[in-house]
Amino acid sequence: MMLRSFLILLLIHSFLYAQTLVSYGNNNKHKHLYTIQILSISKHLSKKELLYTIPISLRNNIYIFNANDGKYMVAYYAKASHIKNLSKLLNKVKKAGYKDAYIIKVSPKQLKLMQSKNVKQNKRKRAKLSSYSISQLISKANSAYKIGDEQKAIMDYEILLSAGVTNSKIKNNLCFLYGKYGSWDEAKDIIDKDKFPSRFIYAYANAAVITLQPNFYADLHNYIIFDRTGHLEVLAGYYYEQLNRPVQALKFYKMAYEKNRSDIYNMYAYARFLDAIGKSNEALPLYEKLYINAHRESAIYKAVLKRLQELRSQS
Repeated sequence: MMLRSFLILLLIHSFLYAQTLVSYGNNNKHKHLYTIQILSISKHLSKKELLYTIPISLRNNIYIFNANDGKYMVAYYAKASHIKNLSKLLNKVKKAGYKDAYIIKVSPKQLKLMQSKNVKQNKRKRAKLSSYSISQLISKANSAYKIGDEQKAIMDYEILLSAGVTNSKIKNNLCFLYGKYGSWDEAKDIIDKDKFPSRFIYAYANAAVITLQPNFYADLHNYIIFDRTGHLEVLAGYYYEQLNRPVQALKFYKMAYEKNRSDIYNMYAYARFLDAIGKSNEALPLYEKLYINAHRESAIYKAVLKRLQELRSQS
């Protein structure tokens, strides 16, 4: 009997101890959270105004709050219980233009307080701007674009899009800037909603090639395959040429030419690269076609004429 009572007491004790551990574990499971600080600026905007400066793709997971007695405004993106869960999101944030973004630790209480005081946001909500404000902002954005103040231009162009401005030049310039930073998700959002997206695709692709974005081909793969002009293949060829990967470069230059044999640019790109890798005999008939078909005042005609003269003098 005493043994049975002892065993019962032991089981009760074990159960209570286990419950204590579970309780302790639950209390400490989320002692800290992690978030990504994307910016910190001196306070000169309202929370709503600052929200509209943030890319559309990030807005639905943003925390904005006043810091240092209201002297600064800080924006955090996303939250997670482990740093590793934010690594991909950090890359996304940096691709959106926030190169100095970093992961920090916060308490759940801090984040809850921020969220409760945060501006009510809607990912697709439009900014309310007067006609005068829109014209002023367009002028400022275009000026920033021309002088190379890219982050300012991106910010102003995105505010204009949020306000419902559908100017093609704005979309084109913005897609080009997205391409320079590899911000494909943001560019795709514009491209897939437009009835005539080709120019925006080329704008993004040109900039992505210039800056040798590592995800260039992965991002544009489907568009390259279905591009009827072959121009995206030419860009892909140039991309791999700059990376010193001649096999891939030749593949895409050839694809561009075969897709659209009458296109002067495709023909010249293919001929030039064949010539560059020592296949001048294959390039020669293409040069001769270009000599006949290219406009006499064009840069391609002048380059072809010079190269034909060089090749003929060597034979």
